[in-house]
Amino acid sequence: MFPVFMMKKIFIISLTFLVVSSPALAFAIDEDKDIAIAVDALLARPLGLVSIAIGSSIFVISLPFTAISGSIGKAANILILRPVDYTFNRPIGDFDYRADCYKK
Repeated sequence: MFPVFMMKKIFIISLTFLVVSSPALAFAIDEDKDIAIAVDALLARPLGLVSIAIGSSIFVISLPFTAISGSIGKAANILILRPVDYTFNRPIGDFDYRADCYKK
């Protein structure tokens, strides 16, 4: 298991990437589709992989609590399935993609 200071560093680095990439994603949506595809391939997909890893870790940590409350499926949808769907099933360059494969 990671020490607490490593978890904080990972969280800060991930948050920094999200903050830095948000303006780039907004720019890509307003501009040419080629730029959106490039930004998607260079930023959004790798960040999607990071969010899958973080979401899976949070899911495993929260599993005892979600098992008690009977909300394992909802936690799995939010923490694992949505990032996987966004990273692997979404058409490249389409930032408005919404899948119907999971419950709200």
